[in-house]
Amino acid sequence: MSTTSKDFVLNVLREMFNDVVSASLSESAAETIIFVLRSRLGGDPFEVLWKRPRAVYEELKRVFGDGTDVLIGLWVKAFKRRAETDVDPEKFLQLLQQGSSESVKEIRQMLRELATAYHKASRKGEGR
Repeated sequence: MSTTSKDFVLNVLREMFNDVVSASLSESAAETIIFVLRSRLGGDPFEVLWKRPRAVYEELKRVFGDGTDVLIGLWVKAFKRRAETDVDPEKFLQLLQQGSSESVKEIRQMLRELATAYHKASRKGEGR
């Protein structure tokens, strides 16, 4: 599977999300967030993030209220730290809020960058 393919990116994003949220909150919190989003979005939240990122943002807003932007910023910063990449959390959040077709393309590029870098960093860690 190519490191730029949608399936690769979504699989790595699932892993990243579970790692980061489990480390900062708990494994059950990560599972609960995914369950709630899956129920509200009617499908896999990572697939929906790929197709309609703003819909995921809006559901997170409904669940977490005013804390959503801070939470997303923290998650992206944690992804960025683990992946050793330069994805800008503020830019990512702005793009999520826009919902335009151009912002979807930019989000997908950021997700590819995060996933590829995270995959490389985790493989490097396995070799230790």
